[in-house]
Amino acid sequence: MPKVFGKIEQPLDAEMAKFVVIGAANSGKSTLVNRLTGAQVSVVSERPQTTRTRIMGAATVGSKQLVFLDTPGIVSRNALRRVSRTVVTSPWLTLGEADFAILLLDAYKLTQKSDAVERYLFAQLEKNSSVPAIFVVNKIDLVTDQEKLAEKIKEYMAKYPFIVNGPLFISALGNTNVDELKALLLSKTKPGDWVVPAHASSDMSDMLRVEELIRVQWFTQLTGYLPYVVRQRNVGWEEISVPQPPMTVYTDIKSDDGNTAVLQSHVETRSTKELIIKQELIVTSAGEAKILLGKSGSKIKDIGRDAANNIAKALGIPTRLHLQVLVEPDSRIHISKVYMSFRKGLVAVTGIMGVAVLLRYTIVPDEDKIIRSLSPELRAEYERNKDKRREQHDAIMAQIIENSKSDKPIWDVSSPHAKRADDGSK
Repeated sequence: MPKVFGKIEQPLDAEMAKFVVIGAANSGKSTLVNRLTGAQVSVVSERPQTTRTRIMGAATVGSKQLVFLDTPGIVSRNALRRVSRTVVTSPWLTLGEADFAILLLDAYKLTQKSDAVERYLFAQLEKNSSVPAIFVVNKIDLVTDQEKLAEKIKEYMAKYPFIVNGPLFISALGNTNVDELKALLLSKTKPGDWVVPAHASSDMSDMLRVEELIRVQWFTQLTGYLPYVVRQRNVGWEEISVPQPPMTVYTDIKSDDGNTAVLQSHVETRSTKELIIKQELIVTSAGEAKILLGKSGSKIKDIGRDAANNIAKALGIPTRLHLQVLVEPDSRIHISKVYMSFRKGLVAVTGIMGVAVLLRYTIVPDEDKIIRSLSPELRAEYERNKDKRREQHDAIMAQIIENSKSDKPIWDVSSPHAKRADDGSK
């Protein structure tokens, strides 16, 4: 949930504009938003897809407020199945919120690597969007082939007819031409209410901010696929008072005649605020847990220590962070594996018909237990498809029983959806 600010104080001539920053994974979107806001609104790592959902940042200059919507990186069509639905849909849904789109392209990638993602991005923009866009080319300091870059920019500028400014060449990490870009964005504001107070750089709640700061640590310290499958669950958030050693305070007090000073003392009790956060990091196998923990727990300790330091700086309060690693098998995978194992076993039945009939009543071992472990959404989807699976199962069972009465092998079972030559279908 976003942070609630209450009534926002703003000048009578307040102006505002919203910009969605959209581009391929690892093109520098979060780094650019942090530069433009002057704060660490979005977490940054060298790994792509560190940003997993839409994040709002803001910068207020005088009576003008710029609102930036940082989005997960666009992925190519071939990679859609490998990332979560939120990562896939968030950039496109956020596009509808904005007054302008900042189309951010990685100059180094355009000249040195495949630009399949950029082609997919612009193809989708051309079909589904008419949002005015500002064409920005990042990482310009890494480019050596200027001629190839110029060709690529010309190609992509022609793909989207709603580009109103650009190309602008910047280096978000090196802070090159970022001020010039910000000046251009300030010229795009129109009269309107601010969405956050002038001092705020984001509407992110403290809880979400903490989650992001923890997550960036395992993205930084882990390798391979593991950072992308770790899930977080908050189980504790408490602000406590920690007693401090008492302090003796001495005071000089003059006597009534004004000539004699009397030294008096008193003891003051003190305490400081401290935030205690407990969070579970969830993986799906013991092997993943072992990697996340590290040797003798060293990896999870490093993640917790570095995250706690960053949380303390971000929230301005000393923080104790307790991380626990849990293994929770993915129920969706297990349902699929159990059912497919049953289907494979069913079509390979070589025993008597009674064995096949017995299988009719054991379609999925511990099915109820597995179903109860699913999320409400997955449970509803499973129930919707249950009748269809039952029909398929009954059709296979009918074939097995029919085969047992004929000379055909009992395991000679075809798919209930397969077309047969003898029924006239082609």
